[in-house]
Amino acid sequence: CVSRPTSPGSEIATTTAVEVHGFTDGLGEFFATMVNVVQDNGVAPEVRLLGRIQNLSGDETSGLFVIGGITVQYISNNPTSFDDGLQAGDLANDLYVEVESTNYSGAGNVLATEIERADLNDSEGSGYELEGIVTDTSNLMALNEFNLNGQRVVFDPVTIVFEGGDVSNIQLDTELEVEGVYQDGALQAHEISFHAESDMEMEGTVTTIGANTLTIDGSVTVTVNELTSYEDEVDEMNHTFHFGDITVGMQVQVKYYTNDNMVNIATHVERRS
Repeated sequence: CVSRPTSPGSEIATTTAVEVHGFTDGLGEFFATMVNVVQDNGVAPEVRLLGRIQNLSGDETSGLFVIGGITVQYISNNPTSFDDGLQAGDLANDLYVEVESTNYSGAGNVLATEIERADLNDSEGSGYELEGIVTDTSNLMALNEFNLNGQRVVFDPVTIVFEGGDVSNIQLDTELEVEGVYQDGALQAHEISFHAESDMEMEGTVTTIGANTLTIDGSVTVTVNELTSYEDEVDEMNHTFHFGDITVGMQVQVKYYTNDNMVNIATHVERRS
């Protein structure tokens, strides 16, 4: 089958089979970032789940576990096969796996046809990116760690790079993107980026600079704040480019949104050539 992107609300009905990409908030709610229509006859050709095993029960012959609120049943050899060196006896709570099934009941239950280790565990010690919602900050100040989509994230406050914010902006339900390496069950963060909705973009010449504002082409004024990120396209090695380096006459591209007080808030400012 061929997936095709769909805009919110279009083509989707109660009988439409869809592919959904996104992330969970760790509390049972799923935030979709992309929805693709797969088939319109109400029959999904397959179901694919990626996540950590929870509530495992069973043995090497058969059993149950939960991924993201979906109950997965496995029956070794028929119909469930195990790949990539994984065996039924290797299943354990918190193991990150990929499950494929052509036997989805539509009622939150999956009979697995294939189970294998997913990339998160395979990439131990290698680069990894995770985007989602902060679900736990209880150890943030004491241990420099928090949970993102239920995944433990740790960071070194001396070497960590923040984009669009700092440690004080890591709060429950904040949307973040973390880059780092996966090691010993935790994501060792090298860079943490804060997200904000930006539905407008403008490129032009800086004509006026205020205490915390920029006016572009004499027509659009944006306000920067502690969450605004900066980038220097002219000198890509310049990682210290910030508001104070912007001058009148400089070419910039600004992404921004308008808040409830009709103030344009810049989320990202990029120096252009």
